Amino acid sequence: MKRDQDEKDKKETKLQQNDISGSVYVKAEWKNNGPQMPPIKSENLFKKPAKVKNRREYTSDEERLMLLK
Repeated sequence: MKRDQDEKDKKETKLQQNDISGSVYVKAEWKNNGPQMPPIKSENLFKKPAKVKNRREYTSDEERLMLLK
């Protein structure tokens, strides 16, 4: 039983030594003055929900009108 515990401890220490730990810094810049200033904080950048994609399908007449504009 002690031998099994020693082996588990060795495996744990080996895994901890091979782990990669650190921090990721995100640098963001923006141009001009936008309507929503200041920009989002980097802490909340990845917590922000994804925007809903526009999945509207246009008819051929609507496509022609958009192309003519």
